[in-house]
Amino acid sequence: MEDLILEMDLGQFAKRISSQNPKDRIETIESVRDLSKKSIKAKEILSMLISALDTEEDPQIISRLTKLIGKLGDSTVLTLLKKFLWHPDSRVVANTLEGLGQIYSLDVIPIVLPFLNSSDNRIKANAARALYGLNPTTALGKLSEMINSEEVFFRDSAAYILASIADPPCQDMLIELIMNESDMEILKKSISTLCNKGDELTIEKIRKVNQQYADHPKLKIFNEIVESIEQRLQAQMANVQNIGKISDLVKLTEIFNNGSNKEKEQVCLRLFDIGDEGSLPLLKRATNDEDNAIRYAAKKAINNVFCKISQKNRTSAASPFGPPPAVPPGPKLRDARSARPPSVVTGGLDFSDILDIVEKSDPAPAAPKTDEAPRQLEEIDMAFLVLDLSNNSAALRAEAVSKLLYATRETRGVKEAVKYLVERLHVESEPQVKSQILRVVGTLGSKSEIAILKKYAEDETLDYRIRANALEGLGFIDAPEVFDIICPFLKHSDNRIKANAVIAAWKRNPDLTFNAISDMIKSSNVAMRDSAAYGLLMLKSHDRKIINLMLELFIRETTTDIILKLTQGLSILGDEQILLDMQKMLANASALKKPYIQTIIDKIKHKIDSLKNFNTLEAAREKGHEMTDFDAQFEEYVSKQPRHEPKAEHPAPETGRKKEITHNMQGPGENGQNFYEKADGTHAPLKSAEAHLFEFNHPDEKVRLNAIMAIQRYLSIGLPHENFNQVEMMLTLSLNDASLRVRKEAFDAYQLIQTHRAVIIKTKKGPQDGDI
Repeated sequence: MEDLILEMDLGQFAKRISSQNPKDRIETIESVRDLSKKSIKAKEILSMLISALDTEEDPQIISRLTKLIGKLGDSTVLTLLKKFLWHPDSRVVANTLEGLGQIYSLDVIPIVLPFLNSSDNRIKANAARALYGLNPTTALGKLSEMINSEEVFFRDSAAYILASIADPPCQDMLIELIMNESDMEILKKSISTLCNKGDELTIEKIRKVNQQYADHPKLKIFNEIVESIEQRLQAQMANVQNIGKISDLVKLTEIFNNGSNKEKEQVCLRLFDIGDEGSLPLLKRATNDEDNAIRYAAKKAINNVFCKISQKNRTSAASPFGPPPAVPPGPKLRDARSARPPSVVTGGLDFSDILDIVEKSDPAPAAPKTDEAPRQLEEIDMAFLVLDLSNNSAALRAEAVSKLLYATRETRGVKEAVKYLVERLHVESEPQVKSQILRVVGTLGSKSEIAILKKYAEDETLDYRIRANALEGLGFIDAPEVFDIICPFLKHSDNRIKANAVIAAWKRNPDLTFNAISDMIKSSNVAMRDSAAYGLLMLKSHDRKIINLMLELFIRETTTDIILKLTQGLSILGDEQILLDMQKMLANASALKKPYIQTIIDKIKHKIDSLKNFNTLEAAREKGHEMTDFDAQFEEYVSKQPRHEPKAEHPAPETGRKKEITHNMQGPGENGQNFYEKADGTHAPLKSAEAHLFEFNHPDEKVRLNAIMAIQRYLSIGLPHENFNQVEMMLTLSLNDASLRVRKEAFDAYQLIQTHRAVIIKTKKGPQDGDI
């Protein structure tokens, strides 16, 4: 359908939508019913539909137009649609409400609310559906009222809406409806929904109902529903597993067109593995899917396809004799591909359309540049943000918000995003998501966001996570009045709130902050002392008063997790004085503390020795030492961008190390030195160390795991010296991660540092321009 719409003649569409024949107008509207607002021609078609609505008089056609305009439009069409809510035909009112429900704006709430009390079953049900994405509690209350109504039409309309949403809360209501319903049509509709959309959670809920009502007359029906769901899930699992073995694009397209969301996602992931440009039309269509997972998998696959196209172009341009010449700044990917022979795929690929999608998503990996800055969001796509935050999964909503931390206050669209997030706070019910929103609002916001952050920090009815993150957000806003807000929380009884207040207040008033954290380390509450250790670690201050607090807590503490945090903090901040203190403590240390003290001593010694060696090399450079010659060779090597520099089989002792370093710092040639292996076995290009370190705090376990594996790769081939302390600290914190696999990978990476096998380089102009 999407391909047909792309080929549509807009002039012909305009002519048919204004036809005198009502049948032609209906057929024209139906031809774009499946159009997505992200489609290329959506804006032009929306404009024609609005013009048609201004002159349309047929209620049947008006109801179709208002529904479709709501689907394709945004908050700018609210005024237009609002007037049709008072149309004498109830069908027009109901469909207009359905259209309004597809506009993600808080302005929809006051428009829809009055219709929740309508005496018309369709209007009332569609009002609840329109409100569900913005205020699910109120909507579910009305739907619950409808399924318990004595009027069969109200119960039927409620069952229809519950079936169309079919998320866990709606499935709970459908189970309740089946238990009490006597109308066969409503029963069939509800049973069919659970059979086709239920999952393991649905099975668990039904089994609990069966245990609670063992003598219920509908027990057999519930058992059949469970059996049907289990059979469907088994079949889907088999299909998903088989998708990984299919390489035929025609078969994969058929599965995508007819499969479940999980199967569609697997098809996109399979196309990522294949990486064939013939899959681009299908992947382009998948980027408009309503399911977040499908869209992201499709964008990921598109990036991989273009990466392979770029690599193919570079390989074909390379000379078989010696290293390839330096690649000039242009041409861009669009130019490089336009110079290639036409694709063998029939149907004529329109690469310009696909490039528009790719340019809005993560850029395709390319050869690393020596002057490349840390990767950040260049623009926030509001359409995707709104869709992501309407997802039923709290974890995915939290992940969508966390990705905004890659932006800065200068990122395009950041003001609109912050404004929307503030609005979203009023309808978000999940503490995990709300706390992330507050953190982002503070990080990207300005003085205008102080009031909302203050409100959430001071609300004693809220979850402590929410209040703690509101304080963290306040700490990012540079305004004198912020300290007055934070100050009372330095005496709060909750450990997280107090620790975040300490971190936020430290740079504003070190003396008062010092008194607060001093009280924390003396607390008899383990959680309070643990948060104090975390706060001391996050302050990263070389202030002698703070270091003395760490030493005091280290001496008295008996909890292993807290001792480990302090061990890493003292190791990172360690100097000659701390080394001397530790050496004095070692002789009389307990069996519990002795290995930690020894670790601190070893690491401080190693750091001091490294700095001495580093300073020796720096002095040698200034005196014209032979290292200067090596630098000149290295700069020449980088400028030529060779693909592979084979090492000699028997390098001389004095030059072998240098050759190894040169080999390790190569670009992404055949040996893939600038790539790392991800947790799923695939390879991805290394980003800047800062970008990977940022992902250590990501809510998604896979992202954290891949970040650690990337840093482990950096430690093997060369980590910039200025990132060493932060890497050491973040790996230490990851040793306490909730995921066992993350802890294991963090330990393996940390062992590289402990055993002095980590390669540390001093960067001069970029990640590849430095020396050991």
